[in-house]
Amino acid sequence: MTSRIKTIIFAGALVLALLLAGSAMASPRPISELIGEQSFNFAVEKDQVKKVIEGGKAIEFLVRNKDSLARKELDSINSPAELSYGEPFKVYIANKNVAQALIDNKPITDLIKQCAYYWEVPIVNSQGVPVASSKVDFFQGKWSLVEVGGSLSPADLATASDPVRLSGLFGAKGIKDGESYVHLAFPSLHSDFLVIQSGDNEFLTPLIYGPKAVDIEGLKRGEVYSRQQTAAAIGPILKRLADNPDLESGRPAGIVLSNKGPQEDSENPLSVLYYLPILPLAIIAFYVYRKLDHPTKAKNVL
Repeated sequence: MTSRIKTIIFAGALVLALLLAGSAMASPRPISELIGEQSFNFAVEKDQVKKVIEGGKAIEFLVRNKDSLARKELDSINSPAELSYGEPFKVYIANKNVAQALIDNKPITDLIKQCAYYWEVPIVNSQGVPVASSKVDFFQGKWSLVEVGGSLSPADLATASDPVRLSGLFGAKGIKDGESYVHLAFPSLHSDFLVIQSGDNEFLTPLIYGPKAVDIEGLKRGEVYSRQQTAAAIGPILKRLADNPDLESGRPAGIVLSNKGPQEDSENPLSVLYYLPILPLAIIAFYVYRKLDHPTKAKNVL
């Protein structure tokens, strides 16, 4: 058999392996599994972020400044010993590409995964209930503590940081599996969105900043909406912001949509696990190639 034919067979086997693995990765999976893929335990920067959390003294800052932070959950806290850090969760920051996709009612999940992100760190009381949070972001070339207090309400923090609650939230609407989950921050809208990609659609749940805010452009806090419903509601305001970058929108001063991409070290190591199904097939393909190249040797080995 010629070298050209053997190369074609080997290449064909690898393509088949990739197609089969890709099909497996695209298959719907339980919501809890999708959420687990965003886990802090899989973060490349886990050790760096933990070091920042432990050295940042966010809890001490909260207790020292509780009177000026206007969080009633801190009223009864008198010592840093009464608080602890919860499990950090990943939050992507919406950029212009995500905003434009929503304006056009086009898929956003893959675009979100190309955005920069930070780690939201719940700060919980002795009963494990969130009372505030801190934010660790990639700033000036390193992971740094950039905010203490947080924008999400304790109830929304409890939901966003708990895979069981998240699964229940979407499951109650009949969304029990999907292909991807992401948490998106939209500072210009004063809101976060929990996003599930399931089948041909995407579903979003708004988490609105401020304890008294109940909806954004008609989208109610904690409800689940299709991407089409979400785009119809917030697309017009996103377009006004895109056309008039300095337009007042109720967003925190100085925060605008950016084109900022992912951090240099933001690749999730779990993505490597996605390719594990390929390995057995690739090994078989390589063995077939070797057997064709050295039939006698291969026979003797077996």
